[in-house]
Amino acid sequence: MRRKLLFIFAVLTCLLLYVAIMSVYSIVQEYQLDVEVNEAYDFEQVSTRELSPGNSITFGDFDITISEQAVESFNEEARAEVIVKVNGINATNPAVIAIDPDSDNRYAGSLGLIFVQNNETGVTRLAIAKRLTPNVTDIEDQEWKLYYANRFGQSREETITFDTRMTSSLGVKIINDSNISPESLGYQSNIVQGYQPLFWPLWIVFYLAFAAVIFVIMRKSYKPVEKTEEKNDE
Repeated sequence: MRRKLLFIFAVLTCLLLYVAIMSVYSIVQEYQLDVEVNEAYDFEQVSTRELSPGNSITFGDFDITISEQAVESFNEEARAEVIVKVNGINATNPAVIAIDPDSDNRYAGSLGLIFVQNNETGVTRLAIAKRLTPNVTDIEDQEWKLYYANRFGQSREETITFDTRMTSSLGVKIINDSNISPESLGYQSNIVQGYQPLFWPLWIVFYLAFAAVIFVIMRKSYKPVEKTEEKNDE
């Protein structure tokens, strides 16, 4: 019986040790990717509070305007087809996003503007991030469209979903900093987003310590059964 318990403890301990190692690896990976992105780029967020149809905001060589056309609402959520222009040139394709006409920040949670400077080349572009899915959509089904525009309105387009975000650490950084995701996104996993990252492996460490004590106690109390042979009387 004791051997079976020892075997069960050993298997369970190995499994939890594997989970702990993989969890710590994922946590370290998330922090490492964040460091790499911040070292490769400089970011300057642009407030969209003053941005509305007919009203522009200017940052350096970038004059940013927006045009929108209302579309049918979704679950009482106002939505509009929005185009962002840089110096009068369409920097984005038309895309339907949620808007809040009654708020002083019309595009909060749906549209983000961030200047991104590549520290290696020195080139600065305006990152325009749009959340294409409604507010009520689960995080696993969210979709974003990102545009990287220069001062001539020329832009590069990128589509990011929850499942494909691993291919673009820069895109994840822009989405998070723009606050256009219902939940903060991890670069490869959301292990550091849903709970305190250091607490997750700690309970496994406590279990391993407890298991070690049980091993010692059971080992010390274990006494092998001596086999006896019956001797036949001559």
